[in-house]
Amino acid sequence: MKRYACSALLALAAVGAQAADFALVDTAGVRHSLAAHHGKWVLVNIWATWCSPCVAEMPELDSLARARRDLVVIGLAADGADARRVKAFASQLKVSYPIVTGAPSDLAQFGARAYPTSILYGPDGVQRAFREGRITRAQVEAAMITAVDMAGGDANR
Repeated sequence: MKRYACSALLALAAVGAQAADFALVDTAGVRHSLAAHHGKWVLVNIWATWCSPCVAEMPELDSLARARRDLVVIGLAADGADARRVKAFASQLKVSYPIVTGAPSDLAQFGARAYPTSILYGPDGVQRAFREGRITRAQVEAAMITAVDMAGGDANR
């Protein structure tokens, strides 16, 4: 797995460039896209049920999602062929953020090469960070602060 060296421990990517919109439907039938969440931070976390670092980070990401009204966390299950199994798995972990059972076309939108992979988008729809490997709440919040600082104090520009 490729490692990134960055003070926020996330590789800042495509800052200032509008990200391609994505389209995902979660296990509750709700459609998610950057356009649908405009004005909020969006963290897409790509994971698999068999991936221990993925499973380890999910409760912390859930805590982050519950604490921040300005952030939407979306879990994209790479092994999502069996939606019922993935939904039950996330429920056992008490994950409350939306879970998408990832078809190959869903996964292809993000270019993930390893699990977990997390992509952070700013409230303006710009991709602000990309990380392959386990992520913590502190790392996500640090990346949000860094992105705001890089945008001159306003990530909504």
